[in-house]
Amino acid sequence: MQPLKNAAGAELEWKSGGLLSREYALQCGGQVFATLTTGSPATAKTARESWTFERGGFLRPHVSARVAGTETEVARVALSWGRSGILALKGGREYEWENVWFWSGKWRFIDATGKIVVRFEPCASLFKTDYGVVMEDCTHPDMSLLVTIGWYMVLLKERYR
Repeated sequence: MQPLKNAAGAELEWKSGGLLSREYALQCGGQVFATLTTGSPATAKTARESWTFERGGFLRPHVSARVAGTETEVARVALSWGRSGILALKGGREYEWENVWFWSGKWRFIDATGKIVVRFEPCASLFKTDYGVVMEDCTHPDMSLLVTIGWYMVLLKERYR
């Protein structure tokens, strides 16, 4: 698996392993940069880190991220009914998770200064959920988590549409 910093300028796509597959890979030109396996919990892996993601709450829906193999929560996304929300990291940084336009299926994380950090955009694909990923700065310290938890939330939105 390649580190995300090696993806500078690359056209990355989250691709499913097949029509009924629960496995996804963030890739470009045959190189894999991250993986996500859905389930309860979902497992995300990058070259250097891995997490588990789990949704919870009904009246106050959220997604929690834990270091894989531990109960240590490193981030939580508090979701609104439209599934937009705020990602709060344990260290205090926050990102807004925003639906760009309701009908487009486009999503993005925005930092506290209003700068777009990463975008998720649907690709034309029959019977599969494939999304392009545009990272504004592939060396951003939270990029691995943003790219994987963002994809998990896109999949949740697609599943419960």
